[in-house]
Amino acid sequence: MQCNEIRREWRLIDIASEATNYIYDIVKHFLAKEPADLDHLGWVGEAFHDPEISSLDLFTLNHDIVIERYLEGCGIEYTDRFGAPDNGVRYWTPKVFEDSSRNMRLLKLHGSVNWFLFQSHGQTWRNARVGIAVDGRPWDTKDRNGQPQRAVGERPMLLVGTLNKMLAYTSGIHALLFFEFSRALRETELLIVSGYSFGDKGINRQLAEWVDSADQKQKVMVVIHSEPKDLKKGAGTDIFMNWDCWLQSKRLVFVQRWIEETSWQDIKAAIQ
Repeated sequence: MQCNEIRREWRLIDIASEATNYIYDIVKHFLAKEPADLDHLGWVGEAFHDPEISSLDLFTLNHDIVIERYLEGCGIEYTDRFGAPDNGVRYWTPKVFEDSSRNMRLLKLHGSVNWFLFQSHGQTWRNARVGIAVDGRPWDTKDRNGQPQRAVGERPMLLVGTLNKMLAYTSGIHALLFFEFSRALRETELLIVSGYSFGDKGINRQLAEWVDSADQKQKVMVVIHSEPKDLKKGAGTDIFMNWDCWLQSKRLVFVQRWIEETSWQDIKAAIQ
């Protein structure tokens, strides 16, 4: 649809497409704001500096840049699969996630308000690359050769919705992100969950398989939530059906506080 275009008739697919665009624009508008308070993430910094912790993987379903701002404000170096700036754009570079010099890894499974698909002049969409404009101006960037490029669709790469997420987890950048999430789970015995309602079927299935995996080491999922019973009521089937069994076997442990009231010591105390 062109700017200021007036139509006499609208097809259903056109209306649905514009409604989808509207949802994306609203999400972007409210989440692109700079965070006012980062204190609730204090436990992350405490865990990072704990000598007993060798590395931390942060996986988030949020689209905002709150975690990035916190880590940068604390001077914590992290890797997020995006490489060094190239003409003002950090491009998606999978191999940087293997950087063993950094003990903090961050992956955003549902995309981010500052992720855009960049396409140079003459390229097809298959050659487009996911990137982050360092100055926050994705509409005014140049490619590696110094030529102007455009942000495809002029909207960030956000995974929103419900049923569509399951399909998205099997293709493109989201398939790679989901794979890293699955691999990271296999390599850990401790998972800390905060701000998640257990409503994503794809994520829930991964969590259930991880907790009940057949290896000899018991997995522990620590959930930070003030009202565990309320959380259970809204949880998806894979979590709800296993909830009581996990509690009884101490594979599911709670810190009954809200995240802003929780310290790293509270979390450690819950698993000891």
